[in-house]
This record gives sequence, C-alpha cells and structure tokens, in this order.
Amino acid sequence: MKHTPGPWEHNDTDMLQVQGRVMGYSVPISLIQKRSVGPMQAKANARLIAAAPELLEALKQLVNRFEQSGAYDHDHTIELAQSVIAKAEGQS
Repeated sequence: MKHTPGPWEHNDTDMLQVQGRVMGYSVPISLIQKRSVGPMQAKANARLIAAAPELLEALKQLVNRFEQSGAYDHDHTIELAQSVIAKAEGQS
C-alpha cells in the first residue's frame, strides 16, 4: 500500500494535525499532542512528518542518480538510503 500523496501540511493548534489530500479532501495523517512532548518539539515533529513525502521522493531521486552515474560501489551511505526507502515503502 502506498502512502497518501504529498504535499502534507500541518496546523498549529493544541493538537497539531498533519494533513494530506485525497480526492480533493483534507485527511488527517497524524495527530501530535503538544503537552506530550512540549510545544517546540511537537512543532518540530509535525514539520518533519509533513515533509516526509518530499524527503522520500528526494532520497529516491538522489539514489537513482548516484546509481546511474556508475559511481555506485556498495557505498554505505547509498545502502543506508536504500534501506530507509525500503522501510518507508513497507519492503523491509
């Protein structure tokens, strides 16, 4: 199963909500209680979660370019990136 396509965004209320859009409708992706970790950390968590689709796509493009360049020689960083992509896509 694929994740809800980005972009995702977050609001700033007592309960931070990260939202995506499906068929034109706003859908909740994640709820973060400010009181559970504090308002500053809750906002940082919401920003990171909201950026997840773009981060995944950027990482996939970087790995693809690196592999196509012919410079790939079992580089630890690329292997880590491939592992993270697999995890995000439910393949690990």
